[in-house]
Amino acid sequence: MSPSSTTKTSKIAWKIIEPSDIMQITNFVFQEYKKEIKNYDEEYSKYVESQYKKDRPSKPRFSIDIELSNNINQRFDNIDSLMEFQEILDTRKITEISIKFSKAENYISIALCQSIYCNSNNYFKVTGIESTWVNGIFASIKDIFDNSKDQNQSVGKHPIAIFIILDLLIGFILNRIIALCAAIVFLFVKIEPISINSGLKELIFSILIIMDIVAMMGMGFFPAQYVQNKISALYPCIEINTGPKHLQSEKEKREKLWLILSVIIIPFLFFFFSYILTLH
Repeated sequence: MSPSSTTKTSKIAWKIIEPSDIMQITNFVFQEYKKEIKNYDEEYSKYVESQYKKDRPSKPRFSIDIELSNNINQRFDNIDSLMEFQEILDTRKITEISIKFSKAENYISIALCQSIYCNSNNYFKVTGIESTWVNGIFASIKDIFDNSKDQNQSVGKHPIAIFIILDLLIGFILNRIIALCAAIVFLFVKIEPISINSGLKELIFSILIIMDIVAMMGMGFFPAQYVQNKISALYPCIEINTGPKHLQSEKEKREKLWLILSVIIIPFLFFFFSYILTLH
């Protein structure tokens, strides 16, 4: 690579990539490839006319590499295969995609990988001798990603709050189950009442409330971690939404999650705080 080359790189994060976004990027890069192919044909003709005395021109390269959900890899590197690629966007679930263009010192590289975490596998990079070309290509690709759908970042940004809610929810359910079992046992066990003065009774009652809440959080700790990890997986940093709806598992599961949230979680929170208030 020449020392005078200009390179611009940008990470891609918290985006839902639709087939239309992929085709827009693909068509944009492919148009650059077609321009360079035309220039190459002209340069090659001159090269032949010179009886091969001039420097042989560098042939442009264009490719799309994808990985499907069943770990099958495919490559598309000509205009005919682009039709097949577009069909795959509509019929198959893609988990990873790489779009590349190169011509001598000019490079365009775009990499997308469905991932829960934001990492270096999702980026686009433009390199070239002319900074004007680099800046123009970079700005155009950036504009496409900026206009793509944003992923919901609430789960990623507020993990502690979500964990506490899940911990209390699961712990409360387990606590009530244990309390119900204890109540059934006490139906068959006779316990003599103990006389306690009012001050000591309030102290014991307060301690029991604190122990009850601590016990709830303790019982729900590990199950809450498991559930939180499952919820986080529904909101990946990069989500590639290709194929029919039944293959877009994250999208379907999110719809079910919101149904559970409205039917179970919100009523639970109301009931839980009502329960806490009745203890006073």
